Amino acid sequence: MRALVLAVAACGAAPAPVSNQAVAAPAMPAGDRPYVGNPNAKVAISYYFDYECPHCVDFSPTMETVEKAYGDSIVVYYRDFPISHHRRAKPAAIAAEAARRQGRYFDMYHLLMQTSPRFADEDLRADAQKLGLDMAAFDATMRDPVATARVDADYKSGEDAGIMGTPGLVIGDKVYDGELSAEGVGRAIEAAR
Repeated sequence: MRALVLAVAACGAAPAPVSNQAVAAPAMPAGDRPYVGNPNAKVAISYYFDYECPHCVDFSPTMETVEKAYGDSIVVYYRDFPISHHRRAKPAAIAAEAARRQGRYFDMYHLLMQTSPRFADEDLRADAQKLGLDMAAFDATMRDPVATARVDADYKSGEDAGIMGTPGLVIGDKVYDGELSAEGVGRAIEAAR
């Protein structure tokens, strides 16, 4: 697999400067966010993404490479960060929340990343049907203000941490603004141990 190298977070209000350094971020409770790895691991990563962000789509396999390489020595919490000018990113995030409520979050996450940016309401419903979700429950979640608030809370936690674009990472207690490659992220994980 080729390494993905991006110089800056490309989707968002303002790209972060590339310094290969990490800056302190406030501690963020993980709550019941979807995660990969060991929730008791010493190194926690909050991974902020936007389903309409082409750089997030490109970075997704890199994040999977990191998760496989570090296994249970890390935990990666998936957090929605729908950028305001990506009009369909928030409905896509709510659709992923609807899938989470039915135990199919990662199936929907991968499907949405594969079909980005095709997120009209009928597309999201078709994706839910493809996954075999209970459609009445899916439709109810899409209208549920609690689901919207959950996506908004993820976004706010990213803002509070200093995330300025997507894909964005908080590794340990620091916002990562280095090279978006498995090697670069790995160096930051090692430094956080």
